[in-house]
Amino acid sequence: MKRRKTYLVCHELYSLYPRSYRRQKICSNPKCRRAWARHLWVQWREKNPLGVGVSRAKSAKWAEGHPGYWKQWRKAHPGYVNRNRVAQEERNQTKRSVIAKTKGIAEAFPIIVDDVVRYLGWFWLIAKTKEMDARGVGVGQWVIQNGG
Repeated sequence: MKRRKTYLVCHELYSLYPRSYRRQKICSNPKCRRAWARHLWVQWREKNPLGVGVSRAKSAKWAEGHPGYWKQWRKAHPGYVNRNRVAQEERNQTKRSVIAKTKGIAEAFPIIVDDVVRYLGWFWLIAKTKEMDARGVGVGQWVIQNGG
């Protein structure tokens, strides 16, 4: 029986190829290759924290020497501007939907949230006897005021 391993990204089984089994980590699927490249880039940035800053500094220095370059480039490439505008709108929609979902938890489960707040107030009452904030409201007073 041949030995088999799983790819690191998609976790599919594959048979070992004798010439490259030590180096083979991912399959030829473009999604897997992009994910692996992203992983390698993150690793490189962790090992070379100054590398990213240096490249940003170089870019900033170049931009200072070429004022108005990007404005002219965008004027010369309206297709790119439109594609970017649509893509940015999609990114904004995704971000808004995630925020809306997290805000909706309190509306969907108000009783559970109230119970958690009540428990945390009770826990604070036992754990801390000092005032809760600079306004002079004690922990015990806060729990009583908020239904604890």
